[in-house]
Amino acid sequence: MTNLAEIIRSRGHWHVNLHPATFDENRIGSLAELERAFREAHVQLRGWDYPHEPREGASRHKDFIEGSVSWEDRHEIWRIYQSCQFVHLFAMPEDWLQESGWGPTNTEKGQLLEVGRTLFTVTEIFVFAARLVEALRLGPEVLLSYKLVGVENRQLQTLDRGRVPLGSWRKAAPDLHEYGDKLKLPVPTLIAGAPDLAVDQVMAIYERFHWEPARQSVVEEQRRLLERRL
Repeated sequence: MTNLAEIIRSRGHWHVNLHPATFDENRIGSLAELERAFREAHVQLRGWDYPHEPREGASRHKDFIEGSVSWEDRHEIWRIYQSCQFVHLFAMPEDWLQESGWGPTNTEKGQLLEVGRTLFTVTEIFVFAARLVEALRLGPEVLLSYKLVGVENRQLQTLDRGRVPLGSWRKAAPDLHEYGDKLKLPVPTLIAGAPDLAVDQVMAIYERFHWEPARQSVVEEQRRLLERRL
């Protein structure tokens, strides 16, 4: 894990954490039960799943299951503990375009944050969290946090050739190294409102890049993802 975590942290990355509001080290009695919950919660709305399920399945450890991958522009590692804590560390694919062969090869690490990918990623985080708390029957409250690390001076931009490029001035401040949020949510609120909660967060991220699109346009783009019309 250490080597992969170091690779991920060497460039821009995301960090996600979900856990019950009260700690119980052995909330779930078996690793098999964690695997069942993961399979129920697993999100597959586009070409890459969230979190990525290794071909050989999750590995079992003392008190958690784990999945990892390091391939082209995808580098990630996740764990679900018997305490029901979910931790996910994954690279910003935008920083690995040269190695992957996808997208413009002249894009350097730390240069951009892709508009659509940001919306899709945050949506997947919240949808997975909602499904996981339901599969594990958690409650009454959970804490969900996320952060983007290595944000400073990035330009918000689209790599979709069918969309008008955003102005080069839509950039994060040079002192904004990371951005994210921590939410304490009643489980019914998360389960019922995951997409709307995701849009709230995406709008806040966009705002840090001097972009304030109409909320309805973001909702419509998200609906295309949720309905698998991408």
